[in-house]
Amino acid sequence: MTVNTPRHTAMAWALAIITAVANGIAGPIHADELGSTTKRPVPESVPADPAYYVRYWPQGRSALFKLKDNLVLAIPPQYQKFWLQRDQVVRVPAQMSTIPKVAAVGFDFFLPGFTGYTPQNYLNNFDDTKVEVIRIEAADPAQMEPGAPGFYPPNMLKRELNSELRADDYRDQYGLRCYRNHLPRNVEFLARITCYGQRDETSKEDIMLYADMGTSPVLRFPQMQAGYFTSRYGGLHIVWRSNAKNLARCHEIDSQIWKFIDAWKVSDSSSVIVDPKRQ
Repeated sequence: MTVNTPRHTAMAWALAIITAVANGIAGPIHADELGSTTKRPVPESVPADPAYYVRYWPQGRSALFKLKDNLVLAIPPQYQKFWLQRDQVVRVPAQMSTIPKVAAVGFDFFLPGFTGYTPQNYLNNFDDTKVEVIRIEAADPAQMEPGAPGFYPPNMLKRELNSELRADDYRDQYGLRCYRNHLPRNVEFLARITCYGQRDETSKEDIMLYADMGTSPVLRFPQMQAGYFTSRYGGLHIVWRSNAKNLARCHEIDSQIWKFIDAWKVSDSSSVIVDPKRQ
């Protein structure tokens, strides 16, 4: 089985950053933007006008996404780019049987209050208070086997310590052990750290994330990104990112993501989904 690793080589990563800057650092289209059909998303070239937000506001009706038989999410519109989704997603009220299964879903929110999009912020792609949950997708629990490929944090850390991390060059901060990446001297100005630690005390699961810590002007929008496998709901792979300045809040961010998932989860016994948890 071929599994994409969560990192590039140092040189490839540096080139990717430079290329992204040259191209305006355009972020990827999120899973939630694609909706639950095979239609192409509406281009993100929308007028800088708050009225556009109001025009396509779906009257507070949550969008429904079926990731697994035991995980259907009803996501309030302000946490997704509803002005791109339009009629591509199923919204409440709906019969459970009408909700197609999707490969992945995502959503966004803003610090410090974990709020959603508003007419004032919905067109700002470089808001340093924004948290993007890029993907939530079903994942194979076999990733938890010792040495298995995938995104199970203990296995990821072991691979990284055997390759690009400096095992003896770390700093303990924010409840994490943050290692300095081993980069060629000519790109050390793009310094990145890899942080590892416990994600959830109850489940004893860990988290691994990366953060841009360099001083180069190339890093106009330094990012941190977490990606990990969790055994919850039978196995999920979650990827989220934010501005690197929010590293100190990484545990709070991850915890809030799970609060959203639990709040938006539709009851397994529901046949007709209304909208009991609108936020």
